[in-house]
Amino acid sequence: MNKTTEAKKEFVTKLFSNRQLFEREILQIESENDRAEIMKFLAVSLVRDTLKEELNFLCMKNFSDFTFVPIKNIIFKEIAHEWLIYALDVLHYERENALQELQEKKRVRLILSIINDYFQKYKHYFFEEIADTLIELISKMQHSKANTALIGELMSSDLMKNEKLISVDDFQELWKRIRVADSVRVADIHRIEMKIDEIRALLDEKELDIEKKESLLKSLKEYQSKVDKMMHAKLDKFDRTLKNIKSAMSVSMADMSAQIN
Repeated sequence: MNKTTEAKKEFVTKLFSNRQLFEREILQIESENDRAEIMKFLAVSLVRDTLKEELNFLCMKNFSDFTFVPIKNIIFKEIAHEWLIYALDVLHYERENALQELQEKKRVRLILSIINDYFQKYKHYFFEEIADTLIELISKMQHSKANTALIGELMSSDLMKNEKLISVDDFQELWKRIRVADSVRVADIHRIEMKIDEIRALLDEKELDIEKKESLLKSLKEYQSKVDKMMHAKLDKFDRTLKNIKSAMSVSMADMSAQIN
């Protein structure tokens, strides 16, 4: 996009005045599905990496560190970074000038409005990812008496107070439900792997017509895909109680996150 200085100025003004244009040009967003995919990606990135000490139970040191406050600031920085790349690569701005374009309050408000809307619609991705880290943490514990101070604080916190959905009374019960879910997943994977072995045995037969071989290869591929998906599936897929606990935590986190709306 080769623009004169005046044309670029007019275009940038339009860019920061038209949300749809800004989303399309800067964020490469053209549909609701695109927005969902971006927020899903950010949920994983922030919980698993950028804000892991605040949102990831696998990395959190103290429950008092748990907070949603930094989320919107991080997303703002991500969008600002996308603008910077666009300004440098497409509009051929100098870095200092590109950063200066973001100083106007009206432009900051546009970005904040995008962030607020996105978070309101897709914050459940963050909550589900956070809940998954708790389940993963407990699944690594070898016995029900291995709970830590962090777990103790969590179990007595507002995150676990939704009695309508949470049907476990203490950590020991929660640990048992997670172990049961893990056992179910392992058993399901084992059954599919036995089927894969059966298909491979059939494929080793010498007298096998092309049509039968193609059918077996197709089935083999499907079963291998099932195993892969199951190995990466969340444990709440295998236990209704865990699914309810995860939903309850999401509801509680939605209430807690009101502080940053």
